[in-house]
Amino acid sequence: MSEKKSIATRLSGILHNNGFLKILSVLLAVVVWIYILYVINPVNDKEFNRVSVDLSYEGSIPERNGYMYLLTDTNLTVSVSVSGSRSDLLNLTANDIKASLNLDPITTPGTHSVAVNISTGNKNLVVTDYNPKNFTIEFATKATRTLPIEIQASGSLPEGYAIKESSISPKDITIFGPANTVESIDKVYVSVPLTNVKTDITGTYDLAIVNKNGENVDRRFLTISDTKAESNLSVEYRKDMETTINVTNSSGGNESSYITVTLDTKTIQAIGDEKLLAGIETFSVGTIDTSKILENGVFPLTIPTVEGVVYSKDVVNATVEIAPDVGTKELSFGPKDIQIINLPDKASVMYKGDVKITIRAKASDLETLTTDNLKCQIDYKDKLEDGSFPIIIYPVAGNAISFGVVGEYSVTNEQIDIYEARSY
Repeated sequence: MSEKKSIATRLSGILHNNGFLKILSVLLAVVVWIYILYVINPVNDKEFNRVSVDLSYEGSIPERNGYMYLLTDTNLTVSVSVSGSRSDLLNLTANDIKASLNLDPITTPGTHSVAVNISTGNKNLVVTDYNPKNFTIEFATKATRTLPIEIQASGSLPEGYAIKESSISPKDITIFGPANTVESIDKVYVSVPLTNVKTDITGTYDLAIVNKNGENVDRRFLTISDTKAESNLSVEYRKDMETTINVTNSSGGNESSYITVTLDTKTIQAIGDEKLLAGIETFSVGTIDTSKILENGVFPLTIPTVEGVVYSKDVVNATVEIAPDVGTKELSFGPKDIQIINLPDKASVMYKGDVKITIRAKASDLETLTTDNLKCQIDYKDKLEDGSFPIIIYPVAGNAISFGVVGEYSVTNEQIDIYEARSY
């Protein structure tokens, strides 16, 4: 009996102990919570915001039909409300919810309202609501074009400067996108600044893609193989100069009054250093020696070369026309008619024999041209490579008749007697 009283006393003490009662309360609460959560398990709702929507374009009917979607932002999201047991909802995350667009009904290009499909992957959960339920998406026919890249100048080179050569890399680009946009492209180019440029230019520039009106094409839905290009421009200085020609008669006379020489090129372009070409306004393409001209004709003249200068032409043609009323005659100059100049000091000379010279002039002037109003001169210092001396015919003072010598004449050293002058 005393033992039973002892046990009762102990129990009574425990039940009246505040610490024990607190522990017991917590344990009972946990039991009740577990019972409610896992036995009763009431239904609850949960909302998920910004659930990503899968577009699922690859292999879809629009993709197989050659249509592309026009979306500036493909990060589509929806808000989803899900109902289910507390335990199921506790295990559900936004990643478990699958949202996708059904593109199969899209069989034509244009703007379509595309339905959103939602799945939780848990048959015990119910999607009670989601927003938006549709997305408005435009579909367009796809197109691809390959276009050359052009070089366009921005500004202009200084006066006299021009572009010699140009290159671009890459030479063309491939553009993929909506057919309407791709087909509206007129050209692709880089803009190269030329203001105050006097040297070669190399640079990398952004590509401009424009329509026929020169307006920039909308690139939002375009895929472009390159967005920049490297341009290389070779710059040179060019100067146009009036062409002239020197007309002379190396054997004597001036035939400008009845011989006309015209060039097939009025101007010639010189390419070189600006300082080197400064102040040069005319350019002589060469000399026509009328003593060698026997009849009308066209005579090619090779442009003389100058170091550091390149000319737009290598050869210029000169057309020589002799007036129809021009004739020739032969004059015989004897020793007394021949003058030899620039002899050695204290030397005298005598020419042996006669020299026959053909003279050309207008027919009306030929009769008046004689050895009396023409002089035959030999310069002893003007010796040719073969050792002979050229003969030049000059008019005597007061003779203004135009004439010219036809041919080249010379005398050998053997035809001239040189002896020391004697003093008495």
